[in-house]
Amino acid sequence: MKKLVAVATVLFAVQVYGGGIVVCDSMTACRRPPPYLQYDTPTLTFTTTDRGSINVSVNFWLSEDCIGDPDAAVDLPDLVVPGAGYWLLSLDDWAVNPDGTVFSIQWAIDGCPSTACINGATGKSPEVCQL
Repeated sequence: MKKLVAVATVLFAVQVYGGGIVVCDSMTACRRPPPYLQYDTPTLTFTTTDRGSINVSVNFWLSEDCIGDPDAAVDLPDLVVPGAGYWLLSLDDWAVNPDGTVFSIQWAIDGCPSTACINGATGKSPEVCQL
Protein backbone atom coordinates (compact mmCIF):
# COMPACT_ATOMS: atom_id res chain seq x y z
CA MET A 1 0.00 0.00 0.00
CA LYS A 2 2.83 2.42 0.85
CA LYS A 3 4.37 1.77 -2.56
CA LEU A 4 1.05 2.54 -4.30
CA VAL A 5 0.71 5.82 -2.40
CA ALA A 6 4.30 6.75 -3.28
CA VAL A 7 3.70 6.02 -6.98
CA ALA A 8 0.46 8.03 -6.95
CA THR A 9 2.27 10.92 -5.27
CA VAL A 10 5.05 10.89 -7.86
CA LEU A 11 2.57 10.72 -10.75
CA PHE A 12 0.57 13.61 -9.28
CA ALA A 13 3.74 15.69 -8.83
CA VAL A 14 4.78 15.05 -12.43
CA GLN A 15 1.34 16.01 -13.68
CA VAL A 16 1.23 19.22 -11.67
CA TYR A 17 4.83 20.28 -12.26
CA GLY A 18 5.67 18.51 -15.50
CA GLY A 19 7.53 21.17 -17.45
CA GLY A 20 7.71 19.12 -20.62
CA ILE A 21 11.27 19.62 -21.80
CA VAL A 22 12.10 22.22 -19.11
CA VAL A 23 13.56 21.13 -15.79
CA CYS A 24 11.33 23.38 -13.68
CA ASP A 25 13.66 23.50 -10.66
CA SER A 26 16.43 24.87 -12.90
CA MET A 27 14.60 28.14 -13.68
CA THR A 28 16.70 30.99 -12.26
CA ALA A 29 16.18 34.73 -12.71
CA CYS A 30 19.39 36.70 -13.12
CA ARG A 31 20.87 39.58 -15.11
CA ARG A 32 23.37 39.87 -17.94
CA PRO A 33 25.51 42.97 -17.44
CA PRO A 34 27.54 44.74 -20.12
CA PRO A 35 29.28 43.96 -22.42
CA TYR A 36 26.44 41.64 -23.59
CA LEU A 37 24.58 44.89 -24.27
CA GLN A 38 25.39 48.37 -22.98
CA TYR A 39 22.95 47.88 -20.10
CA ASP A 40 21.77 45.18 -17.69
CA THR A 41 19.42 42.69 -19.32
CA PRO A 42 16.79 40.72 -17.34
CA THR A 43 17.47 37.03 -18.00
CA LEU A 44 16.10 33.61 -17.13
CA THR A 45 18.36 30.57 -17.16
CA PHE A 46 16.95 27.06 -17.39
CA THR A 47 17.86 23.53 -18.38
CA THR A 48 16.04 21.39 -20.94
CA THR A 49 16.05 17.64 -21.45
CA ASP A 50 15.34 17.69 -25.19
CA ARG A 51 14.58 19.95 -28.13
CA GLY A 52 11.08 21.37 -28.55
CA SER A 53 9.06 24.53 -28.10
CA ILE A 54 8.06 26.32 -24.92
CA ASN A 55 5.71 29.17 -24.05
CA VAL A 56 7.29 31.85 -21.87
CA SER A 57 5.65 34.83 -20.22
CA VAL A 58 7.30 37.61 -18.24
CA ASN A 59 5.77 40.34 -16.07
CA PHE A 60 7.84 43.40 -15.13
CA TRP A 61 7.11 46.11 -12.53
CA LEU A 62 9.00 49.35 -11.90
CA SER A 63 8.51 48.78 -8.18
CA GLU A 64 9.27 46.04 -5.69
CA ASP A 65 7.21 42.95 -4.81
CA CYS A 66 5.23 42.46 -8.07
CA ILE A 67 2.20 44.32 -6.72
CA GLY A 68 -0.74 45.32 -8.93
CA ASP A 69 -0.76 45.21 -12.70
CA PRO A 70 2.69 44.89 -14.31
CA ASP A 71 4.18 47.90 -16.08
CA ALA A 72 5.19 45.64 -18.96
CA ALA A 73 4.44 42.08 -20.02
CA VAL A 74 5.89 39.87 -22.73
CA ASP A 75 4.57 36.59 -24.08
CA LEU A 76 6.88 34.42 -26.14
CA PRO A 77 4.72 31.62 -27.58
CA ASP A 78 6.27 28.60 -29.26
CA LEU A 79 9.84 29.62 -28.49
CA VAL A 80 12.04 26.95 -30.11
CA VAL A 81 14.70 25.31 -27.95
CA PRO A 82 17.15 23.52 -30.25
CA GLY A 83 18.15 20.73 -27.86
CA ALA A 84 18.93 19.53 -24.38
CA GLY A 85 21.16 21.86 -22.39
CA TYR A 86 21.55 25.01 -20.32
CA TRP A 87 19.90 28.10 -21.82
CA LEU A 88 19.79 31.84 -21.19
CA LEU A 89 16.72 33.78 -22.25
CA SER A 90 17.45 37.53 -22.17
CA LEU A 91 14.90 40.27 -22.76
CA ASP A 92 16.99 42.52 -24.97
CA ASP A 93 14.41 44.99 -26.17
CA TRP A 94 12.86 46.26 -22.97
CA ALA A 95 13.31 49.86 -21.94
CA VAL A 96 16.79 50.83 -20.81
CA ASN A 97 16.63 51.98 -17.20
CA PRO A 98 19.45 53.84 -15.46
CA ASP A 99 21.55 51.95 -12.91
CA GLY A 100 19.82 51.77 -9.56
CA THR A 101 16.27 51.61 -11.00
CA VAL A 102 14.20 49.40 -8.69
CA PHE A 103 12.09 46.71 -10.34
CA SER A 104 10.48 43.32 -9.84
CA ILE A 105 10.03 40.52 -12.34
CA GLN A 106 8.25 37.19 -12.56
CA TRP A 107 8.88 34.53 -15.23
CA ALA A 108 6.66 31.62 -16.27
CA ILE A 109 7.14 28.68 -18.62
CA ASP A 110 4.09 26.56 -19.42
CA GLY A 111 4.09 23.39 -17.36
CA CYS A 112 6.24 24.87 -14.57
CA PRO A 113 5.28 26.98 -11.56
CA SER A 114 6.08 30.67 -12.04
CA THR A 115 9.27 31.92 -10.45
CA ALA A 116 8.91 33.75 -7.19
CA CYS A 117 8.70 37.52 -7.50
CA ILE A 118 12.29 38.69 -7.94
CA ASN A 119 13.16 42.18 -6.70
CA GLY A 120 16.11 43.91 -8.29
CA ALA A 121 17.90 47.14 -9.09
CA THR A 122 19.56 47.65 -12.45
CA GLY A 123 23.30 47.39 -12.21
CA LYS A 124 23.11 45.68 -8.79
CA SER A 125 20.69 42.76 -8.54
CA PRO A 126 19.57 40.04 -9.01
CA GLU A 127 22.79 38.05 -9.28
CA VAL A 128 24.76 37.99 -12.52
CA CYS A 129 23.89 34.93 -14.63
CA GLN A 130 26.19 31.93 -14.55
CA LEU A 131 27.39 31.42 -18.09
